[in-house]
Amino acid sequence: MGEAMYEDLIEQVEKGIDRSLEWAKVGWLVTFGRNGIEVSSLQQAKELPENFVYREEALDYWHNVEQLGREAAAYGKKAIISLRGSDLKAAENSIYQALYIERPCEKHSTTWRAVHDSVLRKLTE
Repeated sequence: MGEAMYEDLIEQVEKGIDRSLEWAKVGWLVTFGRNGIEVSSLQQAKELPENFVYREEALDYWHNVEQLGREAAAYGKKAIISLRGSDLKAAENSIYQALYIERPCEKHSTTWRAVHDSVLRKLTE
């Protein structure tokens, strides 16, 4: 039973993991400084000139996003293990943790919101 029963959720979680790991790479619109200089990915931050006043701030921001993505993905992997073991409640706990980790980015990313909603629906079936 287990895995087949939750195959759709496992697929959603796998997509969430992939997206989380891409947050800093794909990026989103973020501006730095009074002039609102756009630095929308880790790669863009790395390419800024050394003397750019907000370079360190941009690098810190995107490195933090990258770390949050890795942490959220790790909880996603725990959720998959729980789903394969037919433990929907444990999976929900892990996905909630991923959702919580995503919170600082929620203006730009809702990767885990839809996954969490799907698991909650399954729990109430």
